Amino acid sequence: MIAFLSIGSNLGNRWHNLDAALAWLRGSDEIVIVDVSGVYETEPFGDVPQDPFLNLVLAIRTELSAPDLLVTVLTIEKEMGRTRDIHWGPRIIDIDILTCGTQICRLPNLVLPHPGVCERRFVLVPWCEIAPNYIVPVAQKTVSKLLALCSDEAWVRRIG
Repeated sequence: MIAFLSIGSNLGNRWHNLDAALAWLRGSDEIVIVDVSGVYETEPFGDVPQDPFLNLVLAIRTELSAPDLLVTVLTIEKEMGRTRDIHWGPRIIDIDILTCGTQICRLPNLVLPHPGVCERRFVLVPWCEIAPNYIVPVAQKTVSKLLALCSDEAWVRRIG
């Protein structure tokens, strides 16, 4: 199945952090990276004052279940030094599962498609670069249509 992940960083060497997360994913026997968007510098989401993020979206092929994929990405975050002190606060790495095939999941620690994905330009802009015609489950709209309808006015600029 194809899953889409969003990776972001706004602490330390942001480029290195994105590269390190991609290396961890490439090193997994259960994950094959199919496509990766460019890197975008983005305005932080939420009300916590912090530095801009670098974000990208990638498509992966995996047979992992959504909960098992979550365990994998949480392990990568932990190994890279991610702490969860402030909700929507600064972070060395943030890996979110956007969708996992057509699965709809409503677990205490995992909701798919990722909640709020339709309202976040920092996700939709890079996602549209690699999969504009992908139909997001539940929303039943393509990524490009969701981006066109998105009311988020945060700045997003491609830098790599």
